[in-house]
Amino acid sequence: MNVFISQPMEGLTNEEIKQRRLELLDMIKRRYPTEEFRLIVNPPHYDSLIVWYLGKSLEYIASADLVFFSKDWES
Repeated sequence: MNVFISQPMEGLTNEEIKQRRLELLDMIKRRYPTEEFRLIVNPPHYDSLIVWYLGKSLEYIASADLVFFSKDWES
């Protein structure tokens, strides 16, 4: 199952973003223990390309079987 995780990234390092994403994926795996997941991810976050990232996120969401919005995803 393809899964896309929408999570807050503002003010976080790429490593912090990756770590939180792995924690969220573990939570999803516990919720759906019989499923196998392929994580769809954006490349590292750069503020100057924020609109590009929004467009890519929408593209990835369109190909996902599951979309997970974490707390504060809208920020």
